[in-house]
Amino acid sequence: MARVLHRHAALMKARSIGFSEINASLSARMYSVIRRSRVMITCFNDTFLKGTFSKFDNALTFLNTCTGGGFFKLRLIDQDLRKKSGK
Repeated sequence: MARVLHRHAALMKARSIGFSEINASLSARMYSVIRRSRVMITCFNDTFLKGTFSKFDNALTFLNTCTGGGFFKLRLIDQDLRKKSGK
């Protein structure tokens, strides 16, 4: 709904209900498919942030290695908690 209305969205949820995998998957999709999109993953605790970001990075790695590779842009910045792709 936020994308259709061209608005930003915030998501709040409880921990330990399996949603980090869904969040990482949706973030990887937006990062990979939507041109000029920006994805920000935040958590109140650094440990949870690294766990969710690790799942996000695993999804990006899978997409880059197992789906033909031609569709996805190269990573210009590939750091622990920062990714940037482009031409």
